[in-house]
Amino acid sequence: MRFLDSIDREAIADLLRRDEFFWLDLTDPGVPEANQLGKAFSFHPLPLEDMLKRDQRPKLEDYGDYMFLVYYGASYGDDGAIHLEEVHAFLSGSYIVTSHQHRCAVLEEARERLSAQEPRSEQFVVYRVIDGLTDSFFPVLEQLDERMEQLDEEIFQRPTPAHLEQITDLRRQLVELRRVVTPQRDLLARSIDDILEIPGLEADSRNYFRDVYDHAIRISDQIDSYRDLL
Repeated sequence: MRFLDSIDREAIADLLRRDEFFWLDLTDPGVPEANQLGKAFSFHPLPLEDMLKRDQRPKLEDYGDYMFLVYYGASYGDDGAIHLEEVHAFLSGSYIVTSHQHRCAVLEEARERLSAQEPRSEQFVVYRVIDGLTDSFFPVLEQLDERMEQLDEEIFQRPTPAHLEQITDLRRQLVELRRVVTPQRDLLARSIDDILEIPGLEADSRNYFRDVYDHAIRISDQIDSYRDLL
């Protein structure tokens, strides 16, 4: 499978003509890149406009031959704060085009794994992207769990007003996570079949996507239990 990290109109046209599945990944595209994508892929203006906007709600929109997906991953920064990684993707039977504002370690890892071993199907590539972003929440929740255990011990040993501030901060972070996790869980519940039926997308096992949905449920339930505990 071919990987592209910039808009090469000639290469894209050749891949589309030969119907060779490829992945184009863009970091922080602007209006010029959106215009080039529109010409290279004949994308509708509305998803191109959405691609340039941030802080969108997770969604999947059907445009006939392709779909436009907004999906999130998460990571813990060196500053101790949780960072949501918003990824926009055009999904088709001929390609996957992803865009994100900053470097995305999850997508880089997915590309490395797919480069090391040829994907068994086109659907498996889409699965790798969605699964990687979904599972990126687990390490974040593990670190939150460790912080909460430590906070619990400190409060019972010697409570201070600073602990109340930490609890408030943790609750705020969980609310921010829940803002994207809940709609993503619901999106997977109702749209797995839609993704699998994209025209021309080489089929694979539905079990992979059901597994992603199960992970989304676990993440959502874990966030709710942490909020109750706090």
